[in-house]
Amino acid sequence: MNLIIKIPDNVFFSGSSEKCILLNYENGSYYGLDSIGNEYWDLINKYNDFNLIVEKMLIKYPDISKEVIESDLSELIEKLRKEQLIMVIQK
Repeated sequence: MNLIIKIPDNVFFSGSSEKCILLNYENGSYYGLDSIGNEYWDLINKYNDFNLIVEKMLIKYPDISKEVIESDLSELIEKLRKEQLIMVIQK
């Protein structure tokens, strides 16, 4: 997938490596992430490129298939997009 994921300026992040919460302070929407979701969030924040994030997760978790990582990331992106916690742009 050729997607760029952007975090709007109005989204606040708080938490630790185990759990975190994302809050859009303009509309009040929020979302809680577990440790894996938090890892995805960190990679979104650092790289914002869908394919690069998948590559980084494959390096860290070589026993998990690319298809599973792509599916998990796609699902998370869709949930966060619906809550207006990220913006998604097609390349």
